[in-house]
Amino acid sequence: MSDVLRLELRSQGVRVCVIEPGSVSTTLRHELERDTKAGLDALPEDGRARYGRALQAMAISISQHAAHGSAPDVVARVVVHTLTAGGRGRAIPSQPGRSACCSCAGSCPTGCSTGW
Repeated sequence: MSDVLRLELRSQGVRVCVIEPGSVSTTLRHELERDTKAGLDALPEDGRARYGRALQAMAISISQHAAHGSAPDVVARVVVHTLTAGGRGRAIPSQPGRSACCSCAGSCPTGCSTGW
């Protein structure tokens, strides 16, 4: 969809950039756990019985993915680089231990070694 939007808006001088950071490792995951528990506690008994396990499983899964997500500073560098480098406009920060991947047009400040 972004490629179509990019093609449609090119003649008007509008650049379209897609940033796909996936999971980002922040402390917000702890708030999700707390808020999920509070939400479940506020449900009537039949609501907890019906939805409790699914909501808890979803919160745990999201929290685990976030715990192993990209570092916020890596995501920020990729976003800035993508918006200022003049490349194709697509960025996918990687998981910890791997370099970020972006549409580099030359030297990349995120340390990526594989372009698109």
